[in-house]
Amino acid sequence: MKKIIVGILSAVFLFTGVQSAFASGPFNGQSGDCPNIAIGNYTTGVGIGDGQWNCWTRGSVSASAGDTINVALFYHNNTNSTLTNVGATLSQSSNGPTTNYTFTGQMYSDQGNTNLGTVSLNLNSSQTLTYSSAHWMKDKNAINSDTDSTMLYGQTGSVMKDGGQLKIGSVPPGWNDYGYIIVVFKVGNTVNPQICTDVNALNYGSTGNCIYPQKCLDTSALNYGSVGNCIYPQKCLDTSATNYGSYGSCVYPQKCTDRNANNYGSYGSCTYDRVRCLDSNASNYLNYENCIYPQKCLDTSATNYGSYGSCTYNRVRCLDTSASNYLNYENCIYNRVRCLDTSASNYLDYSSCVYNRVRCLDTNANNYLSYSSCTYNRQTCTDRSATNYGSYGSCTYNQTRCTDASASNYLAYEYCRYNNQVRCLDQSATNYLAYNTCTYNVVLNKNVVTTVATNITTNSAQINGYITNSTFYNSNVYFNYGTDVTLGSKTSPATISGNNSFNSFLTGLTPNTIYYFQAVGENGSGVSKGNIEVFKTLGNNNGGTVTKVIVQGTTVTGSSSPVELKISNKYELIGEGDLIDYVVTYKNIGKTKLSKPMVQVVLPSNITLVNASRGTYSVDTHTLSALVEDLDKGEEGVIYLQAKVDSIPANNAQIVTTAILVYTNTSGAQENAMAYALNTPKLMAGVVTNDNNLGASAFFAGLVSIGLIGWLIIILIILLLILIVHSIYSKPANNPNIHTGTH
Repeated sequence: MKKIIVGILSAVFLFTGVQSAFASGPFNGQSGDCPNIAIGNYTTGVGIGDGQWNCWTRGSVSASAGDTINVALFYHNNTNSTLTNVGATLSQSSNGPTTNYTFTGQMYSDQGNTNLGTVSLNLNSSQTLTYSSAHWMKDKNAINSDTDSTMLYGQTGSVMKDGGQLKIGSVPPGWNDYGYIIVVFKVGNTVNPQICTDVNALNYGSTGNCIYPQKCLDTSALNYGSVGNCIYPQKCLDTSATNYGSYGSCVYPQKCTDRNANNYGSYGSCTYDRVRCLDSNASNYLNYENCIYPQKCLDTSATNYGSYGSCTYNRVRCLDTSASNYLNYENCIYNRVRCLDTSASNYLDYSSCVYNRVRCLDTNANNYLSYSSCTYNRQTCTDRSATNYGSYGSCTYNQTRCTDASASNYLAYEYCRYNNQVRCLDQSATNYLAYNTCTYNVVLNKNVVTTVATNITTNSAQINGYITNSTFYNSNVYFNYGTDVTLGSKTSPATISGNNSFNSFLTGLTPNTIYYFQAVGENGSGVSKGNIEVFKTLGNNNGGTVTKVIVQGTTVTGSSSPVELKISNKYELIGEGDLIDYVVTYKNIGKTKLSKPMVQVVLPSNITLVNASRGTYSVDTHTLSALVEDLDKGEEGVIYLQAKVDSIPANNAQIVTTAILVYTNTSGAQENAMAYALNTPKLMAGVVTNDNNLGASAFFAGLVSIGLIGWLIIILIILLLILIVHSIYSKPANNPNIHTGTH
């Protein structure tokens, strides 16, 4: 904030011109100075730095009970030399309660004093005013705090209470050391008691709400308009009365007294249903209602089954579940035949034995001859390659087993057998000596690197790549892409030179779909491919949540770009567990302001962000996004990142990290610049890929027959190279990282 204020006051100084003649007194008075003393209402915001250059300007403010008031004392060295032992005081007219207060400020120094003047505070009710705190600062901010700032010499702001002097040391001349002392006061919050001013009230002139004698205001009352409770004549409150709610005794119509009527006991003539009980056994025989009967016994075992009344039983009852008359009220009766075979399904029942049709006939089973499925304790071998497949017991195998994955009977318990006589004899192949055609690792990202997808929408996206090898000139470049790793589609080719970026814009894509893409380059040296990367198109918004999309706009390169963007890192070679320190620098090298810029850094999926100097990081997209300030012509900035290598992808010659600076140009369109940092896996350093293996084979084939003298010559050459490298790297080293700057 100090730099901002100094910049503002410097601009003021230049604008108003250099003042050679200072005003009288050691403080203030120069052109561009703020008023010596000013007042503001912190609660309402009135007077808080509301003047030109954010000066405090109010000489008086109004306030209400409970408000916070700030008084600002401005000071600025008005001389050509340092003022020493500078101090300040502020006195107030009183503590109240009252409706008007004044404050007088004074600045002191060994070289002279300056009376800052007086400001006033007007309250809308009589209140006390209490000192709260004091704060010394180099800006115009208001303060609402009950805690005094810590000052020089072990002071606190409380020394200014009751007009005490606050010492702020020495103040050099010039605009770099002006300042404010803000003193905070609290307006009291006293609530005045209400007084009754109605002469008709019983408590006229007393504290509290007015109290009046009770008066009847109900026009239906006998004493309407008189003092006292309302008096009413008798009122009928029976809802069944014909005059319910009226004054007077209740009046009722004729009442039905016939118990057979539907409305027995109600007022009115009796009414009857057409239903009438005609059963002489019913207790309500001939009544106009459904028949009602006494309780009837429905238990066939009861002695009074079918009769009206509770069931009655003999005392003897059979409670044996095996008896043929179980639960009957008589002695139990049993059949003479009883099943005593434990394998029978009705074991111990008084009947002939009954068996399930399924019976176990396997002598090896636990339940041999039982009427159930066979059960076994012992393990059965289920491996068809075992010698005892299907037998009870653990599987047993021949001692000979084929462990060659290229054999047609791989893992069978027999000698290996092969379908053909083809065998791989190339030592550089991944399947050397296998009975099959030789296969090789394909090294990706050697000359062409697949980078990131940008400007992704529901049905379009821009895919990007980069030629990293300066020897890979005049290459035809294109992208393979599709909805799975087999890709299948291809973009139109273009011709570019080495160390350059390229892109293609895909349209007609399907919403909410994952796409795979791979950068490819072709020239006289062969074909180089980048890694296969992925992106996902946005889903259609059918009334749901709107997805916030960052539109990167058109990528501008070369001399047309108004941006210089670079990303670098400390070490080129990386391995699993290593930390990478990135530095992203950006600068406006154009002629106009770049508005709403954003820096994005897209890390590889095998690298995790640990720290960043600014921005927010998305774990899902491995992207750091940082909004930066608008860039005027020549302005620049830097962002630092640290990331950890989680793993190293197999067969990757280079690993790319992408930096994107998105900005809005003067026409209101989105544009961007891209830059890349490249790292080489330690395991891939010096690896010879199948693009160059012919030269390597010839070289190593020659070494086989050189003999002892040849080896001595090689050792001398190696020692000479070490001396040359040491002499080169003893000088100040340049940054070894492979990266590109876009401008």
